[in-house]
Amino acid sequence: MQPPVFIVGALRSGTTLLRLMVDHHPDVCIFGEFEYAVRWIEDGTLPSLEEYHRQLRGDRVFRAHGLEIDPSFDYQGLVQSFLEQATQPSGKPIRGAAIHSNFHELPELFPDAKLIQLLRDPRDVSRSCIGMGWVGNVYYGTRYWMEPVLRWRALEPSLPASQKHELKYEDLIRDPVTELTKICHFLGIDFDDAMLDYPGNSTYSAPDQSLVEQWRRQLSDEEIMWVESVCSPLMDEVGYAPAHSKPRRPTGLTAAKLAIQNRRSRVQRNIDVYGLPLYVSWQVGKRMPRNPIQEKILRRVQDVDTSRLK
Repeated sequence: MQPPVFIVGALRSGTTLLRLMVDHHPDVCIFGEFEYAVRWIEDGTLPSLEEYHRQLRGDRVFRAHGLEIDPSFDYQGLVQSFLEQATQPSGKPIRGAAIHSNFHELPELFPDAKLIQLLRDPRDVSRSCIGMGWVGNVYYGTRYWMEPVLRWRALEPSLPASQKHELKYEDLIRDPVTELTKICHFLGIDFDDAMLDYPGNSTYSAPDQSLVEQWRRQLSDEEIMWVESVCSPLMDEVGYAPAHSKPRRPTGLTAAKLAIQNRRSRVQRNIDVYGLPLYVSWQVGKRMPRNPIQEKILRRVQDVDTSRLK
């Protein structure tokens, strides 16, 4: 089997769309999100196998994938077995997954892995996070872009050219055939028209250029400045031009209002999604030692999350 392939990038950057496109190639299986492979690794330190097994049994995505935990494997062997279990039924020679967090740990687990980094304008990523209910304003949405981009910038120099490929969401939407052909070349295969057939069996539509640079239409000048006040140094490095030459971070009363708005929005969103009783139980349970009641509450929260997946 060929080296595994991982699509990495910030949440709300288009990684699911790209995953669907690549997965529809006759020779490639990109089975889904694989966060549980690296989520509990801290600064290169692996969790104990006992702790990892426990975390896996409580992880919503792992449970949904229906994979088996083989207690005879060490951490690396176990993670590699999960990828094999998830992709082997496809029969395709090139296999992989998508990861948003801690993907800098992948080379230790899969030394020969190929990584495809997808970038999207931080002004659109930050705005999109509001729609997901994760934040109350674009200023707090910036961390969803900053953290993975910084992680990639630190990892990328250590990867040989044969194991890394970068592209932008905007280019993928504007000219999907060209960008997918580049990816296929990176993987050592030919482009196949089937890569654009994903709307037929997913909830995702064909590439729509109206989704590019939505920030120009949907954000105020002040909101644009808030995003750029955090992201502008990195934006220059990765090829996104700031609209302001010297963006200023919110201070004083504005900063306080944004913090309050962010907190209120997140709480209200959780109440709307989970209901007040479950939300309160969930928050109280977080502050208590792990116990069966807490596990049951977490399962109920995860069941709600699963029911809302696109």
